[in-house]
Amino acid sequence: MVRKRWSSVLINALVLAAATGCVTLVVAETKPVKVALTTQTPSSVPAIPTADIAREVSKMCPNVSVTRSADTADYSLEAVGGDRTNPHGQRLFKFTLFDRDGNVVFTTETRQLHNAVKDVCTFINK
Repeated sequence: MVRKRWSSVLINALVLAAATGCVTLVVAETKPVKVALTTQTPSSVPAIPTADIAREVSKMCPNVSVTRSADTADYSLEAVGGDRTNPHGQRLFKFTLFDRDGNVVFTTETRQLHNAVKDVCTFINK
């Protein structure tokens, strides 16, 4: 009961302060991290559609944008979808992330696309 009353008082105080111009909210905008997709998929391996990767990236890490322009990108991502399978016959997704100089900075191999994207996002946002 006390907690509810204090939160109500706090909300009323913030509304009053905002209405009178006493509060300035500072919102820090960060520049989105740009990742360029590269294709190094052998012809025998089904390619992962760019739309699927972009959809997962927008869900998992909204601060990252997918681009085709490697010149303006912070990272390049090589996404290979299954040139081999695990013992259960499941397709493996192998992602390799490169920095601007072309150095490998992160790799992951998972059974599901969203897990590979999640791993890349975790690395970028650390």
